[in-house]
Amino acid sequence: MNSGRVCWPAGDRRAGSGLATTIVTDPDAGHRTVLPGEQVIDAGLPMQRGGIPEADRRLGELA
Repeated sequence: MNSGRVCWPAGDRRAGSGLATTIVTDPDAGHRTVLPGEQVIDAGLPMQRGGIPEADRRLGELA
């Protein structure tokens, strides 16, 4: 059963050390999150990163 909690080991370690951590997700986002003001990077090694550019940007805005 999925409780809706996202498992991210580093987040658990941070919380265990008393550090506030917020995990943001977007089910349609891929590997490259685009933060506000950043340009989409399409260079580098060719690989399947998944996601759609709009969702990558949404995820960056949430972060």
